[in-house]
Formats: sequence, C-alpha cells, structure tokens
Amino acid sequence: MASAQLFHRGRVNVLVGVVVYTSLLAGFITVARRGRDLYVRRIAGLEAVDEALGRATEMGKPILYVPGLSTISDVATLASLNILSRVARRAADYESRLIVPCTDPVVMPVAQEIVREAYTEAGRPDAYDANDISYITYSQFGYVSAVDGIMVRERPATIFLLGMFWAESLILAETGNSVGAIQISGTDAV
Repeated sequence: MASAQLFHRGRVNVLVGVVVYTSLLAGFITVARRGRDLYVRRIAGLEAVDEALGRATEMGKPILYVPGLSTISDVATLASLNILSRVARRAADYESRLIVPCTDPVVMPVAQEIVREAYTEAGRPDAYDANDISYITYSQFGYVSAVDGIMVRERPATIFLLGMFWAESLILAETGNSVGAIQISGTDAV
C-alpha cells in the first residue's frame, strides 16, 4: 500500500535549484545592506536614447516618436507610452520639439497628457504644443504615408519607432534612413 510523501523524490533537482537561488538572493541582499558598492551595468539602449536626443538638440531638429499601430489595450502600446514619458522628459529638458503622430484615437489624448506633463515638470509648459501630438488615421498604409510625409517635411534628427508594427515598418525605416535620422526601434512582435 502506498503512503503519502511530503516531497516527490523525483523532483530533488527542483529543490536544489530553489535552495541555491534563495541562498544567492539572501547573500546579495546581505551584501547590499552592508553598503558594499555593487557594479550595475548600464543598459546600452538607454544610453542610445540619450545620445539620439542630444543629437537632435545639437542639430536644432525635431524628434519624431511613433507609438506603433496598435490600440491602447495592447501591451506594446502601453510599453511604448511608458518610454514616451522618458523621451518627453528629456526632450523638455533639452528644449527640443517632439512630434507624436498616433494611429489610435484613444492613444492620442494619453500621449498628449504624457508630453504635456513632461514639459510642465521640466518648467517649460509654454514649449509644449498640443498640435505636435496628432491623430492621423487608423488605416495602416494611410498612417504610414502621413508619417513618411512628416519625416520628409520636418526632417527629424531622431526617430523612435516603438510599439506594434507590421509590414509598414520597412517603409518607415527606409524613409527615416533617407532623411538621415538616427532611428531607435523596438517591438514585441516576432
């Protein structure tokens, strides 16, 4: 007759892994509490954002931020708006113009509020222009055509393509390259 066991003997490797992980975690917490200076590697992508924003400021050209083609309920769009807040804060600090064309009518007021708040926190509410954050269209290639037109007319020094993109990503990237802009892009779509 079989009896109940407290621990499944076939899962000893899981127990060992949990003990090792917990020991390492407790050890690093103890070291950090004692005040030892730990090296934390800088994230290269964040440094690239600062360099690209600085370049736009030095050249006196605007920054174009494309928050993707998805709705506000998409995780990629929410992540993009989170990154927009950092970019907007830096653009406000550098007194740079930030252009945000939106494809979703719900994303637009959220982006407007994020950028307005960033300029206000930087002490430059007069530098904020609500017309720089606009709704274009929900049509995929209509939106891309409009954004390409913005790229050609405004000739931004830096272009951020962050969010959900599909077939239009190549068109956006090629147009950005043709105007000589630094481009930083990211998506969760594989």
